[in-house]
Amino acid sequence: MLADPDYFLRRKLAKTEQGLGFFDEAVIRDWVRCMRNPATVHAMCEDYRATFTIDSTWTRRMTRPAAR
Repeated sequence: MLADPDYFLRRKLAKTEQGLGFFDEAVIRDWVRCMRNPATVHAMCEDYRATFTIDSTWTRRMTRPAAR
């Protein structure tokens, strides 16, 4: 992500049916600007990790048989 934030962000956003047309170009430029900051990318990765952890915990709770 840090090596080429513009490519990374535009590539990710373009995967939807709407492509990049859904987003205002000024907003995309601002996101890219933010992603040039290593601390921002670090925080994004931490959020991703936290989401995975909590989702895994909830999934285990939801799929475990109820105690009787």
